[in-house]
Amino acid sequence: MLLSEDGSTLLRVDHCDIKEDGSFDFPRSVTSIGENAFIYKKLRHVTIPDRVTSIGEGAFMCCSLLEEVNILKGVTSIGTQAFAGCINLRKINIPETVTKINTQTFHKCTSLEQIKISHGLTSIGMQAFGECINLQEMIIPMGVISIHVCAFDGCTNLRRVSMPESVTSIGVNVFMNCENLQSILIDSTDENKRERIIRLIPEELKSKIVLCSKEEIQILWKQELKRITTTPHTTPLYRYFSSDLYEEAPKLPNELLVTVNRFVGGANPYYKEAFDLIQHVPLPIFKDGQNGLQNYKERIKEIVDGCISKAVEMNEERTLSL
Repeated sequence: MLLSEDGSTLLRVDHCDIKEDGSFDFPRSVTSIGENAFIYKKLRHVTIPDRVTSIGEGAFMCCSLLEEVNILKGVTSIGTQAFAGCINLRKINIPETVTKINTQTFHKCTSLEQIKISHGLTSIGMQAFGECINLQEMIIPMGVISIHVCAFDGCTNLRRVSMPESVTSIGVNVFMNCENLQSILIDSTDENKRERIIRLIPEELKSKIVLCSKEEIQILWKQELKRITTTPHTTPLYRYFSSDLYEEAPKLPNELLVTVNRFVGGANPYYKEAFDLIQHVPLPIFKDGQNGLQNYKERIKEIVDGCISKAVEMNEERTLSL
Protein backbone atom coordinates (compact mmCIF):
# COMPACT_ATOMS: atom_id res chain seq x y z
CA MET A 1 0.00 0.00 0.00
CA LEU A 2 1.25 3.46 -0.84
CA LEU A 3 -0.01 6.67 0.77
CA SER A 4 0.83 10.30 0.12
CA GLU A 5 3.38 11.92 2.43
CA ASP A 6 0.71 13.26 4.74
CA GLY A 7 -1.22 9.97 4.61
CA SER A 8 -4.41 11.58 3.34
CA THR A 9 -4.41 10.10 -0.18
CA LEU A 10 -4.44 6.40 -0.96
CA LEU A 11 -2.16 6.21 -3.99
CA ARG A 12 -1.81 2.48 -4.58
CA VAL A 13 -3.16 -0.77 -3.19
CA ASP A 14 -1.30 -4.06 -3.66
CA HIS A 15 -2.90 -7.49 -3.94
CA CYS A 16 -1.58 -8.40 -0.49
CA ASP A 17 -3.57 -5.51 1.00
CA ILE A 18 -6.86 -7.13 0.01
CA LYS A 19 -8.27 -9.38 2.75
CA GLU A 20 -9.18 -13.02 2.12
CA ASP A 21 -12.87 -12.19 1.94
CA GLY A 22 -12.19 -9.65 -0.81
CA SER A 23 -12.64 -6.55 1.36
CA PHE A 24 -10.26 -3.72 2.20
CA ASP A 25 -9.77 -1.67 5.35
CA PHE A 26 -9.07 2.00 4.69
CA PRO A 27 -6.43 3.62 6.91
CA ARG A 28 -8.03 6.20 9.19
CA SER A 29 -5.86 8.98 7.74
CA VAL A 30 -7.19 8.53 4.18
CA THR A 31 -9.60 11.20 2.94
CA SER A 32 -9.17 10.67 -0.81
CA ILE A 33 -8.61 7.73 -3.15
CA GLY A 34 -6.04 8.42 -5.83
CA GLU A 35 -6.09 7.78 -9.56
CA ASN A 36 -6.03 4.05 -10.46
CA ALA A 37 -5.45 3.15 -6.79
CA PHE A 38 -7.27 -0.21 -6.99
CA ILE A 39 -7.00 -0.89 -10.72
CA TYR A 40 -7.15 -4.63 -11.56
CA LYS A 41 -7.20 -5.65 -7.88
CA LYS A 42 -9.13 -8.70 -6.58
CA LEU A 43 -11.54 -6.65 -4.53
CA ARG A 44 -15.02 -8.19 -4.00
CA HIS A 45 -16.90 -5.63 -1.93
CA VAL A 46 -16.02 -2.24 -0.55
CA THR A 47 -17.51 0.42 1.70
CA ILE A 48 -16.09 3.89 1.16
CA PRO A 49 -15.98 5.45 4.67
CA ASP A 50 -17.60 8.81 5.35
CA ARG A 51 -14.23 10.47 5.97
CA VAL A 52 -13.32 9.97 2.28
CA THR A 53 -14.38 12.95 0.16
CA SER A 54 -13.12 12.06 -3.32
CA ILE A 55 -12.64 9.01 -5.52
CA GLY A 56 -10.05 9.57 -8.24
CA GLU A 57 -10.14 8.76 -11.94
CA GLY A 58 -10.05 5.04 -12.65
CA ALA A 59 -9.76 4.33 -8.92
CA PHE A 60 -11.52 0.94 -9.12
CA MET A 61 -11.30 0.43 -12.87
CA CYS A 62 -11.34 -3.19 -14.06
CA CYS A 63 -11.76 -4.70 -10.58
CA SER A 64 -13.42 -7.67 -12.26
CA LEU A 65 -14.40 -9.43 -9.01
CA LEU A 66 -16.00 -6.39 -7.39
CA GLU A 67 -19.71 -7.09 -6.71
CA GLU A 68 -20.95 -4.40 -4.35
CA VAL A 69 -19.97 -0.82 -3.54
CA ASN A 70 -21.42 1.22 -0.71
CA ILE A 71 -20.41 4.88 -0.75
CA LEU A 72 -21.15 6.62 2.53
CA LYS A 73 -22.01 10.29 2.96
CA GLY A 74 -18.85 12.32 2.71
CA VAL A 75 -17.83 11.57 -0.86
CA THR A 76 -18.49 14.62 -3.02
CA SER A 77 -16.74 13.65 -6.26
CA ILE A 78 -16.31 10.44 -8.24
CA GLY A 79 -13.75 10.63 -11.04
CA THR A 80 -13.96 9.64 -14.69
CA GLN A 81 -13.99 5.85 -15.23
CA ALA A 82 -13.80 5.31 -11.46
CA PHE A 83 -15.63 1.97 -11.70
CA ALA A 84 -15.41 1.33 -15.44
CA GLY A 85 -15.01 -2.30 -16.43
CA CYS A 86 -16.12 -3.71 -13.07
CA ILE A 87 -17.92 -6.51 -14.86
CA ASN A 88 -19.30 -8.20 -11.72
CA LEU A 89 -20.53 -5.06 -9.97
CA ARG A 90 -24.23 -5.66 -9.27
CA LYS A 91 -25.33 -2.76 -7.13
CA ILE A 92 -24.16 0.70 -6.21
CA ASN A 93 -25.29 3.23 -3.64
CA ILE A 94 -24.54 6.89 -4.37
CA PRO A 95 -25.17 9.34 -1.49
CA GLU A 96 -26.69 12.81 -1.67
CA THR A 97 -23.25 14.41 -1.21
CA VAL A 98 -22.28 13.41 -4.77
CA THR A 99 -23.39 16.07 -7.25
CA LYS A 100 -22.03 14.65 -10.50
CA ILE A 101 -21.49 11.26 -12.10
CA ASN A 102 -18.61 11.86 -14.48
CA THR A 103 -17.73 10.53 -17.92
CA GLN A 104 -17.78 6.71 -18.12
CA THR A 105 -17.90 6.36 -14.33
CA PHE A 106 -19.72 3.01 -14.60
CA HIS A 107 -18.97 2.27 -18.25
CA LYS A 108 -19.15 -1.44 -19.11
CA CYS A 109 -20.32 -2.52 -15.66
CA THR A 110 -22.09 -5.32 -17.46
CA SER A 111 -23.67 -6.94 -14.37
CA LEU A 112 -25.00 -3.72 -12.83
CA GLU A 113 -28.68 -4.18 -11.89
CA GLN A 114 -29.40 -1.85 -8.97
CA ILE A 115 -28.49 1.82 -8.75
CA LYS A 116 -29.60 3.84 -5.75
CA ILE A 117 -28.96 7.55 -6.27
CA SER A 118 -29.95 10.01 -3.56
CA HIS A 119 -31.21 13.54 -4.17
CA GLY A 120 -28.26 15.85 -4.60
CA LEU A 121 -27.08 14.71 -8.01
CA THR A 122 -27.25 17.41 -10.70
CA SER A 123 -25.43 15.89 -13.67
CA ILE A 124 -24.97 12.51 -15.38
CA GLY A 125 -21.88 12.53 -17.59
CA MET A 126 -21.13 11.22 -21.05
CA GLN A 127 -21.43 7.41 -21.24
CA ALA A 128 -21.71 7.35 -17.44
CA PHE A 129 -23.67 4.10 -17.62
CA GLY A 130 -22.75 3.12 -21.17
CA GLU A 131 -23.02 -0.60 -21.98
CA CYS A 132 -24.48 -1.56 -18.60
CA ILE A 133 -26.31 -4.36 -20.34
CA ASN A 134 -28.07 -5.79 -17.26
CA LEU A 135 -29.58 -2.50 -16.15
CA GLN A 136 -33.37 -2.71 -16.56
CA GLU A 137 -34.65 0.37 -14.75
CA MET A 138 -33.20 3.81 -14.17
CA ILE A 139 -34.80 6.24 -11.73
CA ILE A 140 -33.13 9.60 -12.25
CA PRO A 141 -33.57 11.54 -9.00
CA MET A 142 -35.12 14.96 -8.59
CA GLY A 143 -32.45 17.63 -8.87
CA VAL A 144 -30.68 16.29 -11.96
CA ILE A 145 -30.39 19.13 -14.46
CA SER A 146 -28.30 17.69 -17.28
CA ILE A 147 -27.95 14.25 -18.85
CA HIS A 148 -24.99 14.21 -21.21
CA VAL A 149 -24.25 12.58 -24.56
CA CYS A 150 -24.66 8.79 -24.72
CA ALA A 151 -25.19 8.57 -20.95
CA PHE A 152 -27.01 5.24 -21.31
CA ASP A 153 -25.71 4.18 -24.71
CA GLY A 154 -25.72 0.42 -25.17
CA CYS A 155 -27.90 -0.41 -22.14
CA THR A 156 -29.56 -3.09 -24.22
CA ASN A 157 -31.87 -4.38 -21.47
CA LEU A 158 -32.96 -0.99 -20.15
CA ARG A 159 -36.76 -1.04 -20.13
CA ARG A 160 -37.98 1.78 -17.91
CA VAL A 161 -36.69 5.29 -17.25
CA SER A 162 -38.10 7.80 -14.78
CA MET A 163 -37.09 11.38 -15.46
CA PRO A 164 -37.58 14.29 -13.00
CA GLU A 165 -39.06 17.67 -13.84
CA SER A 166 -35.72 19.32 -12.94
CA VAL A 167 -34.06 18.18 -16.20
CA THR A 168 -33.28 21.07 -18.55
CA SER A 169 -30.68 19.47 -20.84
CA ILE A 170 -30.54 16.08 -22.57
CA GLY A 171 -27.57 15.31 -24.81
CA VAL A 172 -27.75 13.54 -28.16
CA ASN A 173 -27.95 9.75 -28.30
CA VAL A 174 -28.65 9.50 -24.56
CA PHE A 175 -30.51 6.22 -25.08
CA MET A 176 -28.79 5.06 -28.25
CA ASN A 177 -28.78 1.27 -28.71
CA CYS A 178 -31.34 0.81 -25.93
CA GLU A 179 -33.49 -1.35 -28.18
CA ASN A 180 -35.62 -2.75 -25.35
CA LEU A 181 -36.59 0.61 -23.87
CA GLN A 182 -40.35 0.49 -23.29
CA SER A 183 -41.25 3.64 -21.40
CA ILE A 184 -40.01 7.05 -20.28
CA LEU A 185 -41.91 8.36 -17.28
CA ILE A 186 -41.77 12.11 -16.67
CA ASP A 187 -42.08 12.60 -12.92
CA SER A 188 -44.14 15.80 -12.91
CA THR A 189 -47.77 16.86 -12.69
CA ASP A 190 -46.94 20.32 -14.06
CA GLU A 191 -48.02 20.30 -17.72
CA ASN A 192 -45.62 23.10 -18.66
CA LYS A 193 -42.65 21.20 -17.26
CA ARG A 194 -43.82 17.98 -18.89
CA GLU A 195 -44.06 19.72 -22.26
CA ARG A 196 -40.58 21.20 -21.81
CA ILE A 197 -39.05 17.78 -21.13
CA ILE A 198 -41.00 16.17 -23.98
CA ARG A 199 -39.37 18.69 -26.32
CA LEU A 200 -35.93 17.62 -25.04
CA ILE A 201 -36.51 13.91 -25.67
CA PRO A 202 -35.35 12.67 -29.11
CA GLU A 203 -38.11 12.43 -31.70
CA GLU A 204 -37.69 8.68 -32.15
CA LEU A 205 -38.37 8.13 -28.43
CA LYS A 206 -41.40 10.39 -28.00
CA SER A 207 -43.77 7.48 -28.66
CA LYS A 208 -42.40 5.81 -25.50
CA ILE A 209 -43.30 8.70 -23.16
CA VAL A 210 -45.82 7.67 -20.50
CA LEU A 211 -49.20 9.39 -20.88
CA CYS A 212 -49.49 10.39 -17.22
CA SER A 213 -47.28 11.36 -14.31
CA LYS A 214 -45.71 9.09 -11.71
CA GLU A 215 -48.01 10.59 -9.07
CA GLU A 216 -51.12 9.73 -11.10
CA ILE A 217 -49.96 6.13 -11.48
CA GLN A 218 -49.21 5.84 -7.76
CA ILE A 219 -52.68 7.18 -6.91
CA LEU A 220 -54.28 4.64 -9.25
CA TRP A 221 -52.28 1.78 -7.72
CA LYS A 222 -53.14 2.92 -4.19
CA GLN A 223 -56.86 3.15 -4.97
CA GLU A 224 -57.00 -0.28 -6.56
CA LEU A 225 -54.85 -2.05 -3.96
CA LYS A 226 -56.96 -0.52 -1.21
CA ARG A 227 -59.85 -2.63 -2.49
CA ILE A 228 -57.91 -5.71 -1.41
CA THR A 229 -57.31 -4.48 2.12
CA THR A 230 -60.97 -3.46 2.49
CA THR A 231 -62.20 -6.91 1.45
CA PRO A 232 -62.53 -9.09 4.58
CA HIS A 233 -62.03 -12.34 2.62
CA THR A 234 -58.40 -11.41 1.94
CA THR A 235 -57.59 -11.24 5.65
CA PRO A 236 -55.51 -14.26 6.78
CA LEU A 237 -57.85 -14.60 9.81
CA TYR A 238 -61.06 -14.73 7.76
CA ARG A 239 -61.23 -18.53 7.54
CA TYR A 240 -60.93 -18.85 11.31
CA PHE A 241 -63.35 -16.18 12.49
CA SER A 242 -65.93 -15.66 9.73
CA SER A 243 -67.00 -19.13 8.70
CA ASP A 244 -68.20 -22.41 10.16
CA LEU A 245 -64.84 -24.11 9.76
CA TYR A 246 -64.13 -23.74 13.44
CA GLU A 247 -67.40 -23.88 15.34
CA GLU A 248 -65.82 -23.06 18.68
CA ALA A 249 -64.06 -19.95 17.39
CA PRO A 250 -65.82 -16.62 17.98
CA LYS A 251 -67.13 -14.84 14.90
CA LEU A 252 -65.64 -11.44 14.12
CA PRO A 253 -67.47 -8.69 12.22
CA ASN A 254 -66.15 -7.85 8.76
CA GLU A 255 -65.27 -4.33 9.90
CA LEU A 256 -62.81 -5.73 12.43
CA LEU A 257 -61.26 -8.08 9.87
CA VAL A 258 -60.77 -5.13 7.52
CA THR A 259 -59.06 -3.25 10.34
CA VAL A 260 -56.71 -6.21 10.78
CA ASN A 261 -56.02 -6.05 7.05
CA ARG A 262 -54.94 -2.43 7.32
CA PHE A 263 -52.31 -3.41 9.88
CA VAL A 264 -51.12 -6.34 7.75
CA GLY A 265 -50.90 -3.99 4.75
CA GLY A 266 -48.35 -5.00 2.14
CA ALA A 267 -47.70 -8.32 3.90
CA ASN A 268 -51.17 -9.51 2.86
CA PRO A 269 -50.52 -12.35 0.34
CA TYR A 270 -53.23 -11.15 -2.07
CA TYR A 271 -51.94 -7.58 -1.85
CA LYS A 272 -48.40 -8.81 -2.56
CA GLU A 273 -49.55 -10.88 -5.52
CA ALA A 274 -51.51 -7.99 -7.03
CA PHE A 275 -48.68 -5.52 -6.44
CA ASP A 276 -46.18 -7.80 -8.16
CA LEU A 277 -48.47 -8.29 -11.17
CA ILE A 278 -49.26 -4.57 -11.43
CA GLN A 279 -45.57 -3.69 -11.52
CA HIS A 280 -45.15 -5.81 -14.64
CA VAL A 281 -47.99 -4.19 -16.59
CA PRO A 282 -46.48 -1.97 -19.32
CA LEU A 283 -47.17 1.70 -18.63
CA PRO A 284 -49.49 3.52 -21.06
CA ILE A 285 -47.38 5.41 -23.59
CA PHE A 286 -48.04 7.87 -26.43
CA LYS A 287 -47.82 5.04 -28.93
CA ASP A 288 -50.89 3.42 -27.33
CA GLY A 289 -53.05 6.33 -28.42
CA GLN A 290 -56.09 7.90 -26.77
CA ASN A 291 -57.34 4.64 -25.26
CA GLY A 292 -53.97 3.71 -23.78
CA LEU A 293 -54.57 5.16 -20.32
CA GLN A 294 -58.08 3.70 -20.05
CA ASN A 295 -56.85 0.27 -21.12
CA TYR A 296 -54.10 0.48 -18.49
CA LYS A 297 -56.59 1.36 -15.74
CA GLU A 298 -58.82 -1.54 -16.79
CA ARG A 299 -55.87 -3.95 -16.70
CA ILE A 300 -54.94 -2.86 -13.16
CA LYS A 301 -58.58 -3.29 -12.10
CA GLU A 302 -58.68 -6.78 -13.64
CA ILE A 303 -55.63 -7.83 -11.64
CA VAL A 304 -57.11 -6.62 -8.36
CA ASP A 305 -60.51 -8.16 -9.19
CA GLY A 306 -58.75 -11.46 -9.86
CA CYS A 307 -56.92 -11.46 -6.53
CA ILE A 308 -60.10 -10.61 -4.61
CA SER A 309 -62.05 -13.35 -6.43
CA LYS A 310 -59.26 -15.79 -5.65
CA ALA A 311 -59.52 -14.97 -1.93
CA VAL A 312 -63.32 -15.33 -1.91
CA GLU A 313 -63.22 -18.64 -3.80
CA MET A 314 -60.45 -20.00 -1.58
CA ASN A 315 -62.50 -19.41 1.56
CA GLU A 316 -65.70 -20.80 0.01
CA GLU A 317 -63.92 -23.98 -1.08
CA ARG A 318 -62.58 -24.55 2.42
CA THR A 319 -66.04 -24.07 3.89
CA LEU A 320 -67.63 -26.53 1.43
CA SER A 321 -64.93 -29.12 1.99
CA LEU A 322 -65.94 -29.55 5.64
